[in-house]
Amino acid sequence: MNISGQYDGEMTAPTNGLGFLDLRIDVDKRYANSPVMKRVSGDFYQVNKINVPGSPPKVTRVYRESWIVNEPKVKKLNGKIEITGKVTFWKGIHPANTLKITMAPPKDGVTPTCIATFTRAGGQSAVYNCTKKSDAFRTLNLEIDVCKSVNADPLLPSWDTSAHPIKPAALPPRVLTIEEAYREAGVVVNIRHKQSIVDDSNPDFGTWSDAELHNAMETYFSQIGGPWPKWEMWGLLAGTYEDDSIGGIMFDIAAAFDGAGKAPERQGFAVFRKHEWFNDLSKGKPANDAQAASMRQFLYTWVHEAGHAFNFLHSWDKNRPDALSWMNYDWRYDSTNGPDSFWSHFEFRFDDEELVHLRHGNRSAVIMGGDPWGSGGHLEAPPGAEHLAAPPGAMASVEGEQPVELLVRSKEFFEFMEPVSIELRLRNLFTDLPVKLDTRLSPEYGGVVIYIRRPDGRILEYAPVMCKLSPRTRNS
Repeated sequence: MNISGQYDGEMTAPTNGLGFLDLRIDVDKRYANSPVMKRVSGDFYQVNKINVPGSPPKVTRVYRESWIVNEPKVKKLNGKIEITGKVTFWKGIHPANTLKITMAPPKDGVTPTCIATFTRAGGQSAVYNCTKKSDAFRTLNLEIDVCKSVNADPLLPSWDTSAHPIKPAALPPRVLTIEEAYREAGVVVNIRHKQSIVDDSNPDFGTWSDAELHNAMETYFSQIGGPWPKWEMWGLLAGTYEDDSIGGIMFDIAAAFDGAGKAPERQGFAVFRKHEWFNDLSKGKPANDAQAASMRQFLYTWVHEAGHAFNFLHSWDKNRPDALSWMNYDWRYDSTNGPDSFWSHFEFRFDDEELVHLRHGNRSAVIMGGDPWGSGGHLEAPPGAEHLAAPPGAMASVEGEQPVELLVRSKEFFEFMEPVSIELRLRNLFTDLPVKLDTRLSPEYGGVVIYIRRPDGRILEYAPVMCKLSPRTRNS
């Protein structure tokens, strides 16, 4: 039995029952095909007990803050397992803290327990007695609704990794679903299988806009009310987006954009079943490579868009364009590594940095309805650090005759609250030769990154209000 997973328990010292700890230990193999990140993290809660005459006390927990141990040391000592390390808090100023976790070696049939002791510089300690809750690190509920126009199997993906010949040579054979893909990543996803049917049969209604998607979420998502943030997510299997090249979108951004989105953010996403990617989807086992590729893309789109709701940016937005991750695009990877390179090497997982965020990131930056979209993505550089704002090599000089010109035009500066307008234009300089390009220059498609210099010299990366998943198929 492994020791990694999620633990929780109440404070026992210095004041019994005053605090509560959600603890995540990630130091050994916890699940098949799941990498070990060698981290320990957790969330502190304050416990409030209200005495009600004639009834048991009413207990509430209030989230306080999150922390992480990046390099825990694990050793066996006197028949026990001991994990130690330096505690780093995500926000605020704290005195130096160290963590020591002690537990008995795990035994089959016995739920592991541990004692977590946090010691401040100066010697003051807080002790928590915790019990293992799960072999994953977080748990959430995913509610999926389906439009009437696409209410036919398969509604959700089920992908046999051996079904298509283009795959990594050592890829473990297994069947991946949304739940299994995220279980391997360290998150238990509980899908509510009683779907609402969204009636989109009106002949005047042909495609979905961002505002309509957000309205549908507010209408059909059973968890939309009540306090946020919370570990609840909504997905919609819809027909066609207003830009029919889009296969999926995380639309739930708090921005004044065609009336779509308002805080809290990152609650909902959509997958568009009528996209050409899914033309060959079939019920049951794929009969040919085209059907297998379509189901593979179906799984990828569901996992990718749900990933955005966890506050994952695209791989290239994090200066990892060659990441073999659910958050990359196969065609972007292939453009620099060769045809079919992505699927030939992709092991159906998030990259290590994403797994650290998902499992051990600051709670408010991960949980739905917490921090705004794009937070925690290293989008901001301090004043005077202009060299940190753009990925290395982003402004490197290019030698030789170039086939394409990119024109960028705008005013030199904008007044406070003034709408910002930037013109981006591509021109093929080879008049007799077509050039295949991604001509979608709006930043939400992921091909263009815009940086903004504030009056105080601070440089920000513009985080688009939408993330749109679309293939590139344009000639210029």
